[in-house]
Amino acid sequence: MASRARFGLMLLGLVALACVAYVVLGDDDADVSRGGDDLTADGGSSSRGDPDGGLSARGTAPPMNNGRAPMRPGGTNGGGGNSLVRAREPSGIDYSDPAVRESELRRMLGGDRVDDWRKVAKIVGLMQPGERIPEDLRGVILRELEGGKRLQVMHVFAQLRDETFVEDLFEVLERAEAPSGHVRAALEAIWKMPGGDSDEIARRLESSLAGDTQKDVPLLRAIGKRGGPEAARALVEYLQRVKNPSDVQMHVLQSLDVSTDKAAAEIVADALKREGSPKVQRALIAMVMRPGASAMTAPLMGLDRSGVSDDVRAMAIKALGRIADVEATGYLLKKAGEPGVFGERALTAIQRMSSADPKVGALLSRALGEADNNPRPTKAKASLLEALGTAGHAPSLPVIVRSLADRDDTVQTAAIRAMGRMGSKAEEYVPRLGEMFEGQAGTRQRDIAVALSNIGGKQAVDEMRRLLKIEGLDPSVRRNLQIGLRNAESKLPQETK
Repeated sequence: MASRARFGLMLLGLVALACVAYVVLGDDDADVSRGGDDLTADGGSSSRGDPDGGLSARGTAPPMNNGRAPMRPGGTNGGGGNSLVRAREPSGIDYSDPAVRESELRRMLGGDRVDDWRKVAKIVGLMQPGERIPEDLRGVILRELEGGKRLQVMHVFAQLRDETFVEDLFEVLERAEAPSGHVRAALEAIWKMPGGDSDEIARRLESSLAGDTQKDVPLLRAIGKRGGPEAARALVEYLQRVKNPSDVQMHVLQSLDVSTDKAAAEIVADALKREGSPKVQRALIAMVMRPGASAMTAPLMGLDRSGVSDDVRAMAIKALGRIADVEATGYLLKKAGEPGVFGERALTAIQRMSSADPKVGALLSRALGEADNNPRPTKAKASLLEALGTAGHAPSLPVIVRSLADRDDTVQTAAIRAMGRMGSKAEEYVPRLGEMFEGQAGTRQRDIAVALSNIGGKQAVDEMRRLLKIEGLDPSVRRNLQIGLRNAESKLPQETK
């Protein structure tokens, strides 16, 4: 009896010892699945402090082995308990390291040919100010610019902050025997690269101008594209000193983006205020005649006055229509209410406006409701309708629809076109256009067909199919409907077709 009791006690002791061993050694799978201390306070893995839970600027972390964190010496995977901190090591190329960037550039540029200049450009784009392309690799880039894949290597220059390349590029420009293709490529690289002092570059390019408005085109364009206050000054002074500034083409003048380059815009705006020569005034207006150039609105309004030549005034009004900001729109609407030729020109400028600003759309819509008070109510309505359609101002659709019933054919036509320009925003008014179609002249029917095509959608497709069944359609109207139908059908989702 006593021996059986001793045996039982020994057996109980062995079971207890096994339980203790199990607790001490632990079960990793259980700990990982429970979470416990393995997650940060916000519930994400804190691998190397990475907020993306194991993702790093150095690459994507490899997956854990069967969902288990790798063990560290001592049987743990963290500092305290079974933490997952530092459990996963990131992999991939660490482009944040300058030494790695240089090594990759050597690998990509050191062979017989460069496979992908876009990849080179990505690495160059990561280089910090003051970081240089290795001296022995510079020649590869420059040789490719002069005689290789110029379009591809230009991706690199668009990212290049290494200002020492500026001198190399000017050497190409100053080389008397350099082919014109090399010169054009060097000029493009100069204005594309973000490295280098823009004002200094503009002054150096300016020193090469010959005063010949044809030969100077590449230099003028590069100066404008590079931008900045010195570029603006150089272009303004060039226009002031050449015999015929109107010979400088608009696309060259507009290479200087006065809608985004505020420092340059101030220089040109000041010149517009001070300049007295009509020839130069017209060239300056051509330079700033672009959407969004709001810094030019006030100077242009200042040119619409007695004492300024009529052609300059007319051009200033046209430019205000192209700028189409709230201030310019308000001015043109007021001007359009005046009798005479300049009121007429203001209406024409409004008709050609293109602005997505809802405030501009609201101004135009309100003016349309008051158009009967205009000295030219028909032209005013038609101009405002077309401007609203181009603007895509959806809140004005009800007033546009009312204009479909206007007594004047010109206004009706403008309303139809405006609805078409609205695109899918006007979809609910497709039946109204369909009702107008029957019994109309061929020209009006063609306008409706175009509008339905531009509005698109299932309802417009069904309406055009119905209209095509009408007997006796004018052949040109039928063709317009067929073309419009194909266009609208091609844009339908497959399941809707």
